[in-house]
Amino acid sequence: MKQEGKGAMKKLPSLYKEAMNHAPFLQFNSNKEVTLDGCRGILEYQKEIIRVNTGTMIIAFKGRGLNIKCLTTSSVVIGGYITAVEFLR
Repeated sequence: MKQEGKGAMKKLPSLYKEAMNHAPFLQFNSNKEVTLDGCRGILEYQKEIIRVNTGTMIIAFKGRGLNIKCLTTSSVVIGGYITAVEFLR
């Protein structure tokens, strides 16, 4: 029985890595800036709302004076006064 438990524990890190590879990662700097890794495209870009496609979900950032500070093929940095974040399917 202990052998099964050890094997299951060895599989856990690889399963975690696989799940994290497909999940978007958000890093906030207060409510003034957010970095989103896992960006697959900008769906809407206005001063009050920015909607981002991550492949698995759409994330909407709401606030005032929102802007895209940096955009790469897989990440985006959004600045402004962020008041809400919505996770949509």
